[in-house]
Amino acid sequence: MRDYTAHHIKERAMKNLIILISAVMILSSGMAAQSADSNASDPKITGTWSVNGSTAKFRISFDNGTIKIAGWDSNDNETFVITDISWDGTRLKGTFTMPSTHHTTYSDLELVDERTLKGEFKGDAEGEEIWTKDE
Repeated sequence: MRDYTAHHIKERAMKNLIILISAVMILSSGMAAQSADSNASDPKITGTWSVNGSTAKFRISFDNGTIKIAGWDSNDNETFVITDISWDGTRLKGTFTMPSTHHTTYSDLELVDERTLKGEFKGDAEGEEIWTKDE
């Protein structure tokens, strides 16, 4: 039977802690690389989009791997405040607010084909929306 002294137990605990920290760091670096890859510029959605049945238009671009969306009302050029944007390669999500009316919706859209995003919006109004690529 081994004689476990306090020093031996502490030494073993430190070794286990170092192994655990190393494993977490390796996993974290892999997840960061995967996240950066999934946000890389994506020509499938880059461009200008019109919302069917609406005067809303959106320009999607990428800046250093981060998705950017500019939105405006094509009737009066008022711009949307757009937050919480995400793109995973097939789904586009975001929150859209028109400042003059404070009308806010959350959209969850799926890329159906190279020219169509389709999904639901919820918030101050609810329903289905279809975005069609202009370019």
